[in-house]
Amino acid sequence: MVRPTRGVVGLMLVGIGLTGCGAIVPGVGSGAVDRTAERGVTAGGRGDVADGRGPTPRTLTAAEVEANAKVRLPPGTVLLSTSFVSFQDWHLTAMFRMPATALPGFLADSGFPRPRPGLRAVGDGDHASGDTWRPDAAVDVVGVEQLTEPTQGVFRKLLVDLDRPDDVTVYLVAFTT
Repeated sequence: MVRPTRGVVGLMLVGIGLTGCGAIVPGVGSGAVDRTAERGVTAGGRGDVADGRGPTPRTLTAAEVEANAKVRLPPGTVLLSTSFVSFQDWHLTAMFRMPATALPGFLADSGFPRPRPGLRAVGDGDHASGDTWRPDAAVDVVGVEQLTEPTQGVFRKLLVDLDRPDDVTVYLVAFTT
């Protein structure tokens, strides 16, 4: 009779213990292979690489900003910067420019209340990337905070930079908790 060495038995017991706890160890225990990386499942177990879930920020298209932040961007809007980070909840930042005449329609169509003059609802620290995101540099601003009554489960806040008379720069933050 051939007896396994102590190391093999220990490895088999560890493999059995791990698979009994729900972990899959390739080549040990059931022989199943962990294919979560091939499917793009993140550490949180939800989503796939294409939907942006995970700790690494990714940029969004205008349509994705609209869908996630529950806003309607008017014609003539230029998307300048975006960042989307998601794990169990998500955090989105977007900076865009639009004609000043389009601002009232954007606010109404997106379900924002009347902005408050001087309210700095968004700051430099709301955006993790080192790009052109600089709301703290704006002088003439209005802001909105929707932090107690989310829109379709999404909390939102924005700062509108009114320093340029023909167009405005909007800094938007949207997130779930």
